Amino acid sequence: MRTISKSSIFYLRYGTQFSLVSLSLIAIGIAVFIQSIFKNINNLPLAVAFLMVGPMLLFVSVVRSNNKIKLIMTGNHSRGRYKEWKNSFMIRNNSTLVFLIYTYHDKRGKLKETAVLSTNMNAREEVNIFYNEDDSVVLEYLPGSPWMKSYNEIVR
Repeated sequence: MRTISKSSIFYLRYGTQFSLVSLSLIAIGIAVFIQSIFKNINNLPLAVAFLMVGPMLLFVSVVRSNNKIKLIMTGNHSRGRYKEWKNSFMIRNNSTLVFLIYTYHDKRGKLKETAVLSTNMNAREEVNIFYNEDDSVVLEYLPGSPWMKSYNEIVR
């Protein structure tokens, strides 16, 4: 079993854009709730809506992040090689998002592929991939930019 530093676990859970948006919704909900109590009670339904949606989205984000953490800790390790990029036809901050495709060999020697969504078309040539039968994750493209200090230790 691999060990992951506490700061890497924190960034994997709360450093994703999904969790940051969720935390922002919670903060907006609290601000609107306080404003509705002291100034305008008609804004209370809006505050309740933000305070219901924000924690639900944060819960989903943390569950997804915990699955990635578990995969890194207990999954199989392989080195992936860059194959190609494919257009995702999505735009974020005036940049086109692309899928960076990496190939790796699983423990049975079978060639598999995994993809990472990125704005940078200049991909790394080799990456660390953790996988099991159903899922895979590329270490270098995770929030907080974790890296392998040794085979059993991942730090940020």
